[in-house]
Amino acid sequence: MRLLHAAVCTCAVTLFWCNPATDNGDGGQDATPPPPDGNQTEAGVDAVGPTDGGADIVLEAETSIPPMKEEWVLPIDMNGNRQAVVSDSAGNVIIAGETSSNASMFFTKLDPHGKIVWNKSFAGGLDGTGLAVDPSDDILLVGTAGSSSFNVGGATLGAGSFVAKFAPNGTHMWSKPLVPSNDYAPRVALADNGGLVVTGRLNGTASIAGGQSVSGSNAVYVVKLTSGGAVTWTYTFGLGNDTPRSATSDGAGGIVFVGDGSLCGASGSNYVAHVDNAGTCTGVVLGDYLTSPLGVAVDPSGNVFTTTQNGPGSSFCAGDYAFTLAKLDPSLNVLWKKCVSGGVYPQASGTAILSDDAGSVTLTGSLTAAADASIDLGGGPITTSGPFVARFAPDGGYVSNTLWPTPSYVLPLEMSRAPAQQVYLLGNANGTLSFGDASIDIDSGGFLARQTP
Repeated sequence: MRLLHAAVCTCAVTLFWCNPATDNGDGGQDATPPPPDGNQTEAGVDAVGPTDGGADIVLEAETSIPPMKEEWVLPIDMNGNRQAVVSDSAGNVIIAGETSSNASMFFTKLDPHGKIVWNKSFAGGLDGTGLAVDPSDDILLVGTAGSSSFNVGGATLGAGSFVAKFAPNGTHMWSKPLVPSNDYAPRVALADNGGLVVTGRLNGTASIAGGQSVSGSNAVYVVKLTSGGAVTWTYTFGLGNDTPRSATSDGAGGIVFVGDGSLCGASGSNYVAHVDNAGTCTGVVLGDYLTSPLGVAVDPSGNVFTTTQNGPGSSFCAGDYAFTLAKLDPSLNVLWKKCVSGGVYPQASGTAILSDDAGSVTLTGSLTAAADASIDLGGGPITTSGPFVARFAPDGGYVSNTLWPTPSYVLPLEMSRAPAQQVYLLGNANGTLSFGDASIDIDSGGFLARQTP
């Protein structure tokens, strides 16, 4: 497996990656395929490549769910706060977040080879916390800003959270403020008829997205909007320190999200919640001593996958600190769970998950292996630290995992599935990041990587 970009790269530009190739005039540096090595197809990609240093472990040789292989990795100039990634129907990738200088929000589209299609910068923007792409490949963006003059191409939005829609070419279509302050990290999911559902945290009283005025003390709000941005309904749930961490569409016009707090009949500190197309909410707490639900995904049958980090004494994963991958049915009853433990918290963390059309699940995160080799994702003891991508069948059966050993800090935080089951990973890194045959030097920034089966 060869990466499509230069093997070693040190970047000092405002955004993305550097390569001494010829610029094509789009504002970004162009990818240059490596010289032929005898293993390449006409497209310049290895059909059969050498050992790449990644621990590709496959226990089920006849599985129809192959392990993932890296295509390319780029350094991203961003800080360690919330960020977002999504892919469109053509496999292009859109990312959003805050630059490392904390001065602006970036909002960027790249093609499947990592070339910049367009790049936008919004002064005064804090975090780009959620992205979605509708059936027309229009892009939905939610995030937060700290400037009273903040805008994303339309009218002034001001400080607080916002929602915006852009055409595939990056043209601003509409935007509106969500909550004027204290919205920790709004998330967005697709609804029916090209509409959208947004969830976030409310503290006080606000007319969310210009609609119904609602009140709450650190409560969760959920607002449904049409494709044109008109508010359909708004609700608040929970009492006290509720924070949605991740959200996804339920496939039927509603939203499933996970977070800290208690709501929708779930009494505890952490929850999985489902708000259907009509705004009816149900919720469940997975157990005590859960330190944070992190990721959520929904399969075509409406089953829910979620990851959590668990503390000692957790009734959900008894014993040591652990992270959990769990599958719940559409009524939020637990179907199965996998508890990964070892060493000292957070020695293992699963941060983002995806489900495909077959109901399989892909999980990413970072491992710090224990000296006793007690960490095991299902393919055997792991003794080397680094970021990983693991795949599981719909029944929870282990398929494969890929681990990239690295002495540096690397933590994938967000993941998006592209057509043909390619996966984009977006996360934080500091130091030398190695994926397969390539390495890049990252100075307190982030990375974007693409994998393919």
